[in-house]
Amino acid sequence: MPGGLKECLKAMDPNLKVINSEGVPEIYHNLGKYLETPESARPDVFDVLSCDLGCTAGPGVPDRHNMLEIMGIMENVKQDAFARQTKQVTYSRKNKQYLSFNSTLKLEDFLREYTPKAVDVSPISQTDIEKAFSELRKISKSEKNFDCQACEYSSCREMAESIAKGLNIPQNCHQYVVKKNSEESDNIRRHNEKITEANNDIQRLTSVLNNEIRIAAENT
Repeated sequence: MPGGLKECLKAMDPNLKVINSEGVPEIYHNLGKYLETPESARPDVFDVLSCDLGCTAGPGVPDRHNMLEIMGIMENVKQDAFARQTKQVTYSRKNKQYLSFNSTLKLEDFLREYTPKAVDVSPISQTDIEKAFSELRKISKSEKNFDCQACEYSSCREMAESIAKGLNIPQNCHQYVVKKNSEESDNIRRHNEKITEANNDIQRLTSVLNNEIRIAAENT
């Protein structure tokens, strides 16, 4: 939930300065500004999410609820969770789970170093790009120009080019995951319908057999 990490952190320490940012390209603009900001003016925690509404709008979330319903559910869960906790003043001092976690937390476990590597920049053909679009399950013109930027590229074509070069995979495309999940749901639905139909056939057959047994018994 957008801002959820901020609320949890401030529940631990109300004095923490936490700023959050969501959505591409907003977060990349803000990350650039973060580097330009003097260290003394930076927040204690800068929380960034590529999705505008965080995981609540992710491809794995069922589409049977609209965003207002989803956010309402999340808000209820949040209120229930905080209602179970003690007051903020004593929470961090008395909660055993918090104390245990805090005693073993090591900042170096969360630090990463990145080293630039040479990549293949040889030109790719339109055929290669179309093959990548096919892997992304983008067939129509509108699908190829959806450009939601959730993959961190500015366009679907750039994503297709990166796949054609072997620098990315279809699973990092939001729309690919949505379509794949939808297809899997349809397959499960059809499978369940076949099972239901088979069960109905068995029930009908059982009824016929029971009726024939009853008639045979009455005629003996």
